[in-house]
Amino acid sequence: FEYASDIYNKKSIAQISKSYITLVDDALKNPDQKIALLNCIPGEEKIRLEQALEKSESRFDNDTLFNTLFQEQTILNPTAIAVSDETTELNYFDLICHTNQIGGYLTKIGIKKGDIVALYLDRSCNYLVSMLACLSIGAVFVPFNPTVGLDRNLNNLTFSNPCAIITDT
Repeated sequence: FEYASDIYNKKSIAQISKSYITLVDDALKNPDQKIALLNCIPGEEKIRLEQALEKSESRFDNDTLFNTLFQEQTILNPTAIAVSDETTELNYFDLICHTNQIGGYLTKIGIKKGDIVALYLDRSCNYLVSMLACLSIGAVFVPFNPTVGLDRNLNNLTFSNPCAIITDT
């Protein structure tokens, strides 16, 4: 079948196909099951994930918030490089400053916990800063890919109905 080869490689399509087949198979076996409860992880992948989970040891309890961990890392290593892309490099201190600046602006324009914010950004430091800003104020971010067709983004934009859109274009 056809797929957007500029976005996906053959391996990704094979994985997506296996997941889709697993989902359809489970739906046929359990027609009354809610979609959210249907299995879409192929058997061999599910076993691999379960084994990896058993081997891993979490050093954080489940009640620790991501923002708390991020702030702790900033205090411990403020000048260490946190993120970089082709044109930008941010240390932890700068990253948290930019994150707080955008989070403050979102709050100022009325975005609150649970509101949806669209991120129409290339994968970059700005994308990560915007994502962290949404998380820091409890907003839900929905990523949009500027490299895909306009129709696809318009459909997703209409469906998600965001309160704000963050873009750099």
